[in-house]
Amino acid sequence: MTWKSAWNLVWTGVPRGVQPSSIQGAPTLAAAVAVAAFNGGTAIGTRAGATALESALGVLGPLVVATIMASLGLLTLLLFARCKAMTQLNHRTRLALSSSLRGRNG
Repeated sequence: MTWKSAWNLVWTGVPRGVQPSSIQGAPTLAAAVAVAAFNGGTAIGTRAGATALESALGVLGPLVVATIMASLGLLTLLLFARCKAMTQLNHRTRLALSSSLRGRNG
């Protein structure tokens, strides 16, 4: 076993010679997972809406559930956007620090 094969085994968990045949179904699997996630979301939303209709809120129940779910989705989106912005900022800061240190040493 070469060092490249060993590194590949450590990094991916799959030996180098096995990878091409083992990942041929990856696009199909990705599509299946996306469809399953969509179906799961539909089922959860339907159940939440039905439970809300049976609650004391009556007809306004699904509206309340939809508002809460949309707010949670927006909050998640904002958190991911902030994390991405902070990552880019940290990367730019590291680059600037690195170039300034090279300027002092070089």
